[in-house]
Amino acid sequence: MNTTEITLPLVHLNGTGETTLRREYAKLYLALSKAEDALDELTFHPRDYYPLGVEAFAQAVEERREMDMSLTRFRQYIRRHVYALNKGKAPIPERESSKR
Repeated sequence: MNTTEITLPLVHLNGTGETTLRREYAKLYLALSKAEDALDELTFHPRDYYPLGVEAFAQAVEERREMDMSLTRFRQYIRRHVYALNKGKAPIPERESSKR
């Protein structure tokens, strides 16, 4: 993926509604942010890997780092969508069903 240009959805008459796109991308962005937080909060300790051999924890650290970087890149990708869809727009009102 080119880090400077991405293909963004275009709001038009035959496409998905602007409010729907804005809500769904914002929801996904928040979910990805929560996933990153949850990953950071996971217990990750060598004691859970040493029975697998001396290299197991180092391998797990590398795998975790790669997954964390992938999750961060995806969140940043979605953030660019959220920004583009919301640029210059008024905030979206809450749905009636979510007001409690």
